[in-house]
Amino acid sequence: MSQQFLLSFKKDISLIEQEETERLVLQSSNRSLTFKQVQSGLKTALKTLADGGATLAELSQLVQQDDGNFLALRFYAYRQKFSNFGWLCHSVLAEGQPIAIAVPLTSDYQFPYTEVAVEFKYMLSGFAYCHQVEGQLLLESPLSQTQVLLMDWKGAALFSQLAKPHSCSELVNKVPGISLQTVKQFVNLLLSTQMLSEVCEDGTITEQANTTLAQWEFHDLLFHTRSRLGRHANPFGGTLPFLRQN
Repeated sequence: MSQQFLLSFKKDISLIEQEETERLVLQSSNRSLTFKQVQSGLKTALKTLADGGATLAELSQLVQQDDGNFLALRFYAYRQKFSNFGWLCHSVLAEGQPIAIAVPLTSDYQFPYTEVAVEFKYMLSGFAYCHQVEGQLLLESPLSQTQVLLMDWKGAALFSQLAKPHSCSELVNKVPGISLQTVKQFVNLLLSTQMLSEVCEDGTITEQANTTLAQWEFHDLLFHTRSRLGRHANPFGGTLPFLRQN
């Protein structure tokens, strides 16, 4: 399942090609990674990540066909490093178009690739919330170090259905024209980003058994996490956004 997510770099990751030194530099706001004497396959894979993305299997194939098996295996280590840096977005596709994109918010986030079972029931976390930001539906949670962009009506429809317990096989019948594979990936994405919980046999969700979380109201935990560093990428401290308007 994890092989099928579309992987791409975050928008703030720059790919700089230094022709005079034959180096490629990947750079974010707080760290950089330099590749010396880059082979053609690896260069193509890095450029693909910066320009739309591909699945891990497709990226590995790009490296393997030009650079051989050894560098293809080495690319998996690079992918893990990119994930450790919080540079990789994970997208779910339906008919070749993204319906949901998980974007890491912190520089130390690692996507856990949590697998799902088709017949298990899942339900939105009580701390997950959706709001509009610059014309885009954004799914967030104070429990998560990511935000999920809902890119079209299919992603929004699946999200709304998960307000109640549903299995993947049930969700397929709720949203017209969507495949079971896409539904599994969508549930996988939300479960991996802590937007969902598995539903127990008694109808409760797993996070309700967490005695620490049980002490938090939604608004209190949201304020707690957004007023300190850790699980968000917002400005922190006295930002004074309206100072110049007075």
